[in-house]
Amino acid sequence: MLYFSRITGLFDYGAVFLMVVTIIVFLVPIFILFPPVPVDHSDALRQTHSKLGRPQRESHLRSQYDARHKPQAGKTPTIESLYIYPIKSCRGIELDRAKVLPTGLEHDRLYMFAQLKPKSSSAVTESGAQTESSSAWEFLTLRQLPLLANVKVDIWLPDAGKKSRLLGSLQGGFVAVRFPWQERGFLGLVQLLVAKLSRGWSAGPEKEFILPLEFPSKQEIDARGYRYANVKVWVDAPYALDMSNELPAELATYLGVKHSLGIFRSDPSARRKVFRTAPRKEMSGHEAEIDFHDAVNYNVPSYHPCFASNKQTDIIVSGTSAQSVKYPSARVKDSKGQIH
Repeated sequence: MLYFSRITGLFDYGAVFLMVVTIIVFLVPIFILFPPVPVDHSDALRQTHSKLGRPQRESHLRSQYDARHKPQAGKTPTIESLYIYPIKSCRGIELDRAKVLPTGLEHDRLYMFAQLKPKSSSAVTESGAQTESSSAWEFLTLRQLPLLANVKVDIWLPDAGKKSRLLGSLQGGFVAVRFPWQERGFLGLVQLLVAKLSRGWSAGPEKEFILPLEFPSKQEIDARGYRYANVKVWVDAPYALDMSNELPAELATYLGVKHSLGIFRSDPSARRKVFRTAPRKEMSGHEAEIDFHDAVNYNVPSYHPCFASNKQTDIIVSGTSAQSVKYPSARVKDSKGQIH
């Protein structure tokens, strides 16, 4: 005990505290300049862009089960919410207002995931590799890959009021895509800790990649190594831009894709024609075209009986039954009372 007390008497707590503070002050700028976990693209885009859409905590769908949304005699149907899905079958973005284009709502179904499926059992080489001549691209939806429902999509638009000291002012919009992903071992534990500290206790690690919102120019296509290919969408096989080299390898692993995973961008000059569900050109004055929609420009369900959160819907209407939401034509009153 006497020996221990002599040691503690020689121990300078003030010097130890000063040393710890010095080390922390030295390490803080190191971690800021060289963070142990890479900074997300979205964190960088916040400096020059603004995110499109309503925050999830302010979603109109939070009240979808209220009795006031049920069909009522004499009640005029009301548009409750607008949604777009920049990537087909992934999470949507809720909007307060949307620009209506001949193809549908602006930024809707621009991208689509696909897999390179063999045309026949003999189309795979001895090494197990697939080639373009022996296989064909076919679109993927939630029916084949339910985990697509966990893929989050954001649109970042340039903000004239923002300017980064390092990046300046960036032009053009971006589509940010995030999906759950945690590395193994110690790095995975660090990712988990960072996710919970930065985004809440219920958050988990995610991996992110970005895509251009606008259709790339020929120079960008050549520089990025994109190429064109036919991709099957139901009975059609439109010519679209293959941007699969932008996908991280982890995404195919997470989704559980059996074949090569790809992502395609609809080409504005080679959109799909709509014949079955659209008015004729003689009636509308133009030929109906769509990007990667199923067969219609807009999906218009009601809140009841099929709830909108279970469907990839664009215009969500309350005050009417699902059976009655069949509009060969419609007139909409805006916030100023004008009818269109």
